[in-house]
Amino acid sequence: MLNFKSFYKYSFLGLVFLAGIVFYLLHKNMLIVKFLPSLKFDKNVFDNYNTSFKKEVVFYFWKNNKFYEEKKDFVFFKSKSENVKHFVNDWLSILLAERVLAIDVSVLSASLDKNENILFLSFNKNILDISWSIFEKWNCIEALFKSLRKANFKIREVVFLVNNKVMQDDHLDFSKEWNISGFQ
Repeated sequence: MLNFKSFYKYSFLGLVFLAGIVFYLLHKNMLIVKFLPSLKFDKNVFDNYNTSFKKEVVFYFWKNNKFYEEKKDFVFFKSKSENVKHFVNDWLSILLAERVLAIDVSVLSASLDKNENILFLSFNKNILDISWSIFEKWNCIEALFKSLRKANFKIREVVFLVNNKVMQDDHLDFSKEWNISGFQ
């Protein structure tokens, strides 16, 4: 049978053990405690921490000679290149679901230059169908640029690659960067 001294001793040890677990989780950013629920989000605060946030974004796509848009929740992380990679993969999955693309295409890698102005996108396959007209190809690329601009990635130019080599097309020249301001 436990006496009161032993009970307090084991209770104290249990509390110390639980407090240690809580402090370990806080230290490793596995547990986040929010003390001020009315505090508004500040981008400078976000830059100092390894966190993510969800935001509704607009994806544009070209179909039947018209631009369409689809709104979707997107999770932003600290890494801009990872954000762009996931963003473009989400855009490609919308194109596939809307039957704009006939084949499943994905981004293998997305890299930025040191100033984060030029984006290098490497796909596993060419995103442009060979049967498309130049107008359809331009508008497909324009839809991607509109989506990137609307999501405010602050990228000026994009280099299109397939398996880390320059994308080839019979109508369009991908040997140079494409300005994200687009054609419109």
